[in-house]
Amino acid sequence: MAIGSGSHQYEVGDGWGALPQGMAYGYTHGIEIDSDDNVVIFNQSKDAVVIFDRDGGFKSSWGAEFQKGAHGLFLSEEDGIEYLYLADNAQHCVVKTKIDGTEVYRLGVPPLS
Repeated sequence: MAIGSGSHQYEVGDGWGALPQGMAYGYTHGIEIDSDDNVVIFNQSKDAVVIFDRDGGFKSSWGAEFQKGAHGLFLSEEDGIEYLYLADNAQHCVVKTKIDGTEVYRLGVPPLS
């Protein structure tokens, strides 16, 4: 089944991206595709970052700390390494991580004075 119109038409892949039993998406606020064609989904759930291979096979999930405020996702390649930038409006921060969830940097609210 195709959805969309004009140059923004897409084919729906039934069954693509099935989550493991017990997992569910929350509101989704970002989708990126890394250099290995893995699909990274950022959503408001205990598995805020969910990663699938290009065929829709579940690879991993992490990010429970973002379940209430997941709001924006950006993937950046820097000096040959891919990083995720995660915006969280509940924690009032932007967090830079490696694809596996290792935190590299956190930018919070500056002190008010």
